[in-house]
Amino acid sequence: MREDVLEFLQCPNTGAPLEILSVEERNGSEIIEAILTTTGTENSQKYSVSYGVPNFIAALADHDQRQSISTFGAEWQKYNYWGWLDDVPEGDEPLQYIGGLLSFSRMFFKLKTQFDHIDLPDNPLVLDTGCGNGRHSFQAREAGIRNIISMDASEAVYVARKNFLDRGIDGVTFVRGNVLNMPLRSDALDYAFTIGVMQHTGGPQQLLHEMARVTKPDGAVSVNCYGTGTVIYETLDLMLRAVTTRLPRTQQQTLAAAFSRFGRWIWPGRETGFRKFIFQNMNIMPTDHHMFDWYGPRIADHYSPQQLLRFFERAGLVPQAGNFEIWKDGYDDTFRRTNHQAFAIYLKNNKAAAGSTPTEGV
Repeated sequence: MREDVLEFLQCPNTGAPLEILSVEERNGSEIIEAILTTTGTENSQKYSVSYGVPNFIAALADHDQRQSISTFGAEWQKYNYWGWLDDVPEGDEPLQYIGGLLSFSRMFFKLKTQFDHIDLPDNPLVLDTGCGNGRHSFQAREAGIRNIISMDASEAVYVARKNFLDRGIDGVTFVRGNVLNMPLRSDALDYAFTIGVMQHTGGPQQLLHEMARVTKPDGAVSVNCYGTGTVIYETLDLMLRAVTTRLPRTQQQTLAAAFSRFGRWIWPGRETGFRKFIFQNMNIMPTDHHMFDWYGPRIADHYSPQQLLRFFERAGLVPQAGNFEIWKDGYDDTFRRTNHQAFAIYLKNNKAAAGSTPTEGV
């Protein structure tokens, strides 16, 4: 981490500023190994910096949250290359890499953030909220953003940093922290985005309040999250995940490979007949990665348009653009729900008009 990033960090427990207590290793302007401590408090809090990443994670009491965070840590260590590949590796099946190439990452970043609708100031400070293996932070960098904080609660944050180091890319600071209680100062950021993370937190309202808190008034927030599907889809998904999320990780990976083989049979004919029925009523993809991602973590909420609008209003976030304009009168959710598509919405921060205080797990 760069020393100047301390200006934007704070103790997640007390909100106190931080300073460097001791440094064991530096690499130029980068602090690699160090201890941070709070300032101006009687009972100081201490946090370690290891491999260039300050760590603000504390033990979580909630078992499902711990399992979900651990699952994603394992996922991104196994699929560290996902979204970073130029081409399908020689000899592998192309269907196994749908979503896993750089070309997909470029397209998905723009779509899932609604980035083309956002007007940012010069040299903005941007947060990738739940960065995984860093592929979305890289796309933000490619889109011209030069100052990014990438945060994740899992060990994936170290994978993300390595992906950047291996490619010699700078301009990104990696932080291990709880996105429901961010170690960031209020009004610090110009823009915060979260892609495929909110549904796995167990506290969507809290996440949105935190994103609103750390972004400036009239700042930008992008949210990409799961949406509800058909009744059959939701029922089947609930039944399957009641089993798959409780399996040992090796069995989850074996099952993910079996699901993806089924997905490669479904995929070419998913527009018609029986395969279309399966595709619309079950989450099935031709990739091991997506199937492990879907059927592994305990927490994976699906939101209706009405739920999201309530969340946004309470956090003081006002929708501006989206792949589905759920805030408009007469919006019909039938098509999206039938195809169980995710939401991608850009919002403006109007936190002064925020409603009720956040409630965990709403």
